[in-house]
Amino acid sequence: MAEDCDGSPDTLVTPPNSLATESTYLSRGFNSHELNFKIEQLALHDDEGGDYHMDHRAKKTKQRYDIFLSFAQEDREFAEEVKVRLQTKKKLKVFVPSEDVMPGEVFSEQVADMIKQGCRKTVIILSPSYLVSPWCSFESHLALHHSPDSKEHILIPVLYQKCCIPSFLSHICYADYPRYSQDPSKCEQYFWEKFYKACQHTV
Repeated sequence: MAEDCDGSPDTLVTPPNSLATESTYLSRGFNSHELNFKIEQLALHDDEGGDYHMDHRAKKTKQRYDIFLSFAQEDREFAEEVKVRLQTKKKLKVFVPSEDVMPGEVFSEQVADMIKQGCRKTVIILSPSYLVSPWCSFESHLALHHSPDSKEHILIPVLYQKCCIPSFLSHICYADYPRYSQDPSKCEQYFWEKFYKACQHTV
């Protein structure tokens, strides 16, 4: 079982090349503090009546996908398995930012739009790498921000590697992969099947 842990996303440090988008922004001259500030601005922008032009963009992004998949680059192999399983076994449409953001779009704004408008649910793949990624922190906080009082969007945490569960997620039940990963039959029954149901569930 994972332990809860306290910690503000503002104190997280970006590991080198932990996510393609982080590397892109850092290579353009952003340092990790500036990246954290940009993420905070994006996450709060809609609450402050920002200039997102959401009325226009919502028409383009409104629930075209079932799942927004949030993961650290180091966990890409498992994320790919999750994506393929959801697509092939349950016929769900999965949005992966590094693969599905269209050329010409502003990456961070498109990700925000998809979490808020374009996907029914957000799956986050928790691991030590996820917890130290500001971009993953941005995605999970934004998804949580749009989940508590809304029946239209649900956040599904998946514990992939043992780590502390962030305090802001401690009230949400998570799918525990390490608990069953050593037993294929139990893993299929108690992890994957429950995970599928959570992803397919509609209110």
